Amino acid sequence: MNAANPSPEQAQAALAEAAARAAGVRRADRPLRNLLFAVAGTWLAAAAVISLFPRGGSLVADVSIAAIMLAGIGGIVFIGTRVKALSRWALGWFAVSIIGFCVWSGLVDGVSLWSGFWASRQGSHFLITVSVDVIPLVIAGWLVGRRR
Repeated sequence: MNAANPSPEQAQAALAEAAARAAGVRRADRPLRNLLFAVAGTWLAAAAVISLFPRGGSLVADVSIAAIMLAGIGGIVFIGTRVKALSRWALGWFAVSIIGFCVWSGLVDGVSLWSGFWASRQGSHFLITVSVDVIPLVIAGWLVGRRR
C-alpha cells in the first residue's frame, strides 16, 4: 500500500476502522452518565433524610446520612475507576456539568435562604430546593447518554 495514495478499498477500510474506534470511545463515555446520576442520587437521598428530620439531633438521621454519603462516594469511586478512555467532549461536558451544578446549587440555595423559603421545621422545602439543585446533573447525564 502506498501511504500517499491508498486504493479506494484501503481508504474505505481505514475510515471504517476509525469510525469503529470512535464509537468505542463514545461508548466509554457512558460511565460519566452514571457518575452524574450517582452524584444527583446521593444528593437527593441525603436531602430526603434531612427533610424527614428537619430539627436535627436524631441519631437515625446522622447514621443514615453518613451511610448515604459513604455509599455514594464509594459508588462514584467504583464507577470512576472503571472509566478507561474518554473523549474530550465527554470530559469537558462532565467538568462543565459539575461546575454548573455547584454554581446553580449555590444560587438556588442562596435564593431559598434569602427569600425565607427555608425556615425552621420546614423539611419538605429543603427537599424541593435540592430537587431543583440537581437539575443540571440530570440534564447533563441525559445528554451524555444520548450522544452517539
